[in-house]
Amino acid sequence: MSTAAGAVVAEFAARIVLDPVDYLKPRLVQDEILHHHIEPGSGGHDEWGFRNPAVPESVDIVAIGDSQTYGVGTTSGDAWPAALSRRIDRSVYSLALGGYGPVQYLYLLEHRALALDPSLVIVGFYYGNDIRDAYNAAAYLDSWESLRDSAFVAVRDSLRRAHNEHRGDEPEAAVAHHRGTMTERVV
Repeated sequence: MSTAAGAVVAEFAARIVLDPVDYLKPRLVQDEILHHHIEPGSGGHDEWGFRNPAVPESVDIVAIGDSQTYGVGTTSGDAWPAALSRRIDRSVYSLALGGYGPVQYLYLLEHRALALDPSLVIVGFYYGNDIRDAYNAAAYLDSWESLRDSAFVAVRDSLRRAHNEHRGDEPEAAVAHHRGTMTERVV
């Protein structure tokens, strides 16, 4: 019994000491610009809050992306930026977190990636949600108000009003109203 307990304790300690990023829970905090980020140094993440051992002075490649690039569901060593680093024997720094999209990618490129003087930046664009993420960031985060197009905002607001006005309608009537609203507003 004591041997089994010792093995469990040793396994737990080894995981935390050897690869804390894979076994500790990072602390997610609100961010006015990025919407959210991982608290620097929490859960084995580096001093910028990303899934890397440390922030280097320079790096060969920077990978920017969302959960696909972060490697949700995998260990940090199995995420594609780490696999790429091993495969081509070049340093790769990951600037990725679930929920990020093109607006955050732009910010990370300008404020983090270029500071590492990479020879290459790879952006992991995920068609499944990155377009929606860009819309949401521009439409709802005050720090990205400059990205809003007045015609785009007018369509969004009109669709919201129409949605609220037609909640009890049959789906066909609501769709017809939305289609009419968009036709009036979009050039």
